[in-house]
Amino acid sequence: MWHLRWPIRFRGWPVGTPKYTCTSASLAFENSGSSPLIYTTLSQLFSPVAMDSSGYDASTMFLGQRGRFQTVVFALLCLCIVPNGFTGLSVVFVADTPEHRCRVPAELNLSVEWRNAMVGAFGDSLSDTGLSRCSRLRLDAVRSFLESGLEPGTDVNLSAVPREQCRDGWEYDTTIYSSTIVTEWDLVCEENWRIPFTSSIFFCGVLVGSVISGHISDRFGRKMVLFISLATQNICSLLQVFSPSWPFFCALFFIMGMGHISYYVTAFILGIEILSPPLRETFSTLGVCFCYTLGYMLFSLAGFFLRDWRSLTLALSIPGLLYLTLWRFIPESPRWLLSQGRVQEAEDILRKAARMNGISPPEIIFPVNQQFEEDTVKTNSFSLCELVKSRNICFLTGLLSLIWCGIHLDPSSVPVNDKRHGKKEQQGPTQSCANWGGYWQRTAVSMGYCALSLSTSALHGNVYLNCLLSALVEAPAVLLAWMLLRRWPQGNCLMSKSEGSMRLPQGRCLGLTLGLGGSILLIVPLIPEREEVLTNYMGSLCTGLVMLGKLCLTTAFALVYALTAELYPTGIRNSALGICSMASRAGSISAPYLIYLGGYNRSLPFLLIGSINVLSGLLSLLLPESQGSDLPDSISQMKSVIGLRLRQSSRFPPLPRCILRFAMDSSGYDASTVFLGHRGRFQSVVFALLCVSIVPNGFTGLSVVFVADTPEHRCRVPAELNLSVEWRNAMVGAFGDSLSDTGLSRCSRLRLDAVRSFSERGLEPGTDVNLSAVPREQCRDGWEYDTTIYSSTIVTEWDLVCEENWRIPFTSSLFFCGVLVGSVVSGTISDRFGRKTVLFITMAIQSMFSLLQVFSPSWPIFCALFFIVGMGHISNYVAAFVLGMEILSPSLRDIFSTLGVCLFFTLGYMLLPLAGYFLRDWRSLTLALSIPGLLCLTLWRFIPESPRWLLSQGRVQEAEDVLRKAAQMNGISPPEIIFPVNQFGEDTVRSKSYSLCELVKSRNIRCLTGLLALIWTAVSMGYCALSLSTSALHGNVYLNCLLSALVEAPAVLLAWMLLRRWPQGNCLMSKSEGSMRLPQGRCLGLTLGLGGSILLIVPLIPEREEVLTNYMGSLCTGLVMLGKLGLSAAFALVYPVTAELYPTGIRNSALGICSMASRAGSISAPYLIYLGGYNRSLPFLLIGSINVLSGLLSLLLPESQGSDLPDSISQMKSVIGEDKL
Repeated sequence: MWHLRWPIRFRGWPVGTPKYTCTSASLAFENSGSSPLIYTTLSQLFSPVAMDSSGYDASTMFLGQRGRFQTVVFALLCLCIVPNGFTGLSVVFVADTPEHRCRVPAELNLSVEWRNAMVGAFGDSLSDTGLSRCSRLRLDAVRSFLESGLEPGTDVNLSAVPREQCRDGWEYDTTIYSSTIVTEWDLVCEENWRIPFTSSIFFCGVLVGSVISGHISDRFGRKMVLFISLATQNICSLLQVFSPSWPFFCALFFIMGMGHISYYVTAFILGIEILSPPLRETFSTLGVCFCYTLGYMLFSLAGFFLRDWRSLTLALSIPGLLYLTLWRFIPESPRWLLSQGRVQEAEDILRKAARMNGISPPEIIFPVNQQFEEDTVKTNSFSLCELVKSRNICFLTGLLSLIWCGIHLDPSSVPVNDKRHGKKEQQGPTQSCANWGGYWQRTAVSMGYCALSLSTSALHGNVYLNCLLSALVEAPAVLLAWMLLRRWPQGNCLMSKSEGSMRLPQGRCLGLTLGLGGSILLIVPLIPEREEVLTNYMGSLCTGLVMLGKLCLTTAFALVYALTAELYPTGIRNSALGICSMASRAGSISAPYLIYLGGYNRSLPFLLIGSINVLSGLLSLLLPESQGSDLPDSISQMKSVIGLRLRQSSRFPPLPRCILRFAMDSSGYDASTVFLGHRGRFQSVVFALLCVSIVPNGFTGLSVVFVADTPEHRCRVPAELNLSVEWRNAMVGAFGDSLSDTGLSRCSRLRLDAVRSFSERGLEPGTDVNLSAVPREQCRDGWEYDTTIYSSTIVTEWDLVCEENWRIPFTSSLFFCGVLVGSVVSGTISDRFGRKTVLFITMAIQSMFSLLQVFSPSWPIFCALFFIVGMGHISNYVAAFVLGMEILSPSLRDIFSTLGVCLFFTLGYMLLPLAGYFLRDWRSLTLALSIPGLLCLTLWRFIPESPRWLLSQGRVQEAEDVLRKAAQMNGISPPEIIFPVNQFGEDTVRSKSYSLCELVKSRNIRCLTGLLALIWTAVSMGYCALSLSTSALHGNVYLNCLLSALVEAPAVLLAWMLLRRWPQGNCLMSKSEGSMRLPQGRCLGLTLGLGGSILLIVPLIPEREEVLTNYMGSLCTGLVMLGKLGLSAAFALVYPVTAELYPTGIRNSALGICSMASRAGSISAPYLIYLGGYNRSLPFLLIGSINVLSGLLSLLLPESQGSDLPDSISQMKSVIGEDKL
């Protein structure tokens, strides 16, 4: 046996701590004091030649997993992402097309009847009037009729009058916008092709930026490219304000796109490389994606207050310029510096970080030897050839590019108009060819996320609220992605059990979200279009399906970045990510044109996008798994991640590694505390008190069921108006009257002056007067409410009905937004400051702000308080749950997590209807519900802090004090020393830098990169198409956007569960440690395949049936939403799947390449929608087929979940194999 002996003493360890002797087989800890000898067997010994990722993480472990440094970097990088949420999507408002009609010369003295006959009034249904926004009746003919005294429609058959183009330009409705680029440069009718082209040119810039920025970032550093691209994006946005023409505007928009993607990808990579492994998943989902969504939300608010496109653009450019001041606070990536051989600079950054965390760093952080220096000089940087040298890496990059592209195809903007918008115009595909009845304005199906997002303004209803809801729908999707990554890490087979939990691989999660989203979209064409019955229900169903599809695509988008970034090594990580991003631009560029195709055929965009997403989901099953592994820093490490799954290769064995552990693990803690027993007075008291603290959660959030309920209501008739009962009921109806039977409306009444005239003349309603012919008016005097059930609610107090009824679901939505924010904030605070502290702080926040709601003077104040209540609600629940799981013995945990927490939550829910029954006033009910939570604050002195958390913070004495008190309560004598500390040494291995050529040198790496690029492209394509078409859905605009936001929550949740519970494996289904496991690639393929398959079902739904319109419409919408769910889940998976396959040296480049490749999907998304104008089924068939194919290709991906992130090409090859693909 080869022996190496050297004494190692870590700084800060007291005298008498163990020294150790390191051999190839074991480390023997020799204690100079009284402690017993401890032997720990290690699998392998580090070779101190190159720093690999595991060595880097071990060398920097002294910083801790979380600290002030990590928190500051996390917060600042997330803050930098906010401007990206509104910069690219500004085209939703800036390039929206308001209502317009041909201009009639003012000098032509026409009657109102002839003017409306010529060009129509704003809001007229084209199908009913036969009008066109692009033509008018011949002026000379109309002048002749007018001089002859003829009346339109009566004396003149208008259909026989010749028509002419809008020679005098157009008039635009200024109700929503004071100006847009459409109104300023007349981008309508024959020029309407310029609108989708404007969006596509931006994504073309994104494509170019994906290629350039990745290579520059890998060559010159993350921080420099981050701030250069930030400045480029916002300076060009500022210059757009002064655009003199449309071509000049587009040129600046192209440059903005270059900076937009460069900025986003670089910030993502910088965070992935700086933050500790536990924070990477949170950063890549909740951090980056949520802050992007926050920017999206702020964008809708800015658009509401700034109706002029130049003012809006100016306002959106300012925040990014202010962020340039963050240069001095954001550090360069130490991992990248190390890959460039700049060891001293990397150590300087880590020493500053240690000072911020209050930690003393070791004297030498990265030991450097001659071999390391030679390797660094020899391969200073990677080249892009690294992505094609290896077959597996090449295939991986291509696969990721396809997935990225598929995500950027998002079906939700194929226009399907109702009678108000009429038949398809001959001038172009901007008008629909399908009819949904009296309410369906336009259903749009676009390709991927870009399509759904860009089409927000086309939805029926308030455009600004639609956009806000479209942004809100991304929040739950991001949360789901985070949960998929955080709770279900990857593994090595179909389903595996690791440390007691089932885990699902990243690629499979990505495939699931893509496939589900695509499949839902394929259902949409099954909903008939031209039925005259139950139109509203069909429209709502179609809208719901589209929202579900967008949820799935958003989830996939949240996953694909992390998946890609973890696969490539540092040297080419940004370049690889840029290539994938470039591929995705095909989806985002084509997304506007896919929406355009909806004017010809409603189903075409759905078929295209759904098929592409299903295919991408199947392709994602081929992706290797890397979650839980260290970031690779070299091509060999990347191959060690991706190669084992594609082919077991003995030529590139994984590098040995040594693990440094400072914390007590779960089994050690349970063994040390076994003296307490499984059940005792201490456990019973903690169990009971924590369960009692859960009770208020059961009714606090759900109180909106009663507080915001809408009772029966009708228009108020002034009391001084002396009307008979018959006329009063004829005007507004009686409570309980069926609106469908009486033709009444809760939001209008018969004209008062007309009713007064009829009443004075002694006429009876229905007998002497035909009520259907009497004009109606709005409820100008407010409403009357039925007090049978409630004496008051917030609806009756602030008249949240009719045009204001959107505020009711928005109220609940704000609460859950608070829940979302609380989930993010409280978790970090709880890990930092303790479970007990957060439990009682959030309990106080929840109850005190609920109490303040009683005194709300207005609805906005009520909502603001409700948002904060939501923050405290989830934080309180989670903190109590975690505290119980950490304190209670293993035998009590299952009971606590089910019968304990859930039963007491249900108990609180049961108390809610009882309280509501006796307290019919909403203020009294809210007051009563806030008191129990305040009383629970008195439990502070009885509930202890978690000993596990205290131990993880190094507060051993406090943890032992808690357990000694517990032993005293149980009548047990505790041992003298409860927690003996196990410490392990470490060796570190440095990695060399690579060029991007590493991605093409090896056949396997080359194939892997290509495969990933293909999958990324498919994912990007689907996600963009769905996102761009959100605003074109039928139904209430506010509910549509709300559904579009909420639909993403289960998608990201699904991705989280798939990754955390079902880790990866080496085969489709394998049994390891007694459990079945599903690999990442299979999960990705599942989501892609499911999404694409559902999209392929959409064309099967008949279009022209005359029966059951509502049911078919609901089915179609539901299918689209299911397809979007699958695509969002795939997007949530593709990032971590990709990121864990490549070594540190080229990880950023590989992820950038995949991101660049995905732009092919997003660029093509609009064009796929465009095909719907020719055939309703064509887009669904194309997108569904592409996604199914991508899902199948994903089965070829290697699995890396559960492995360390590769840091070298050899390690990467050991994962993906040399000849597997």
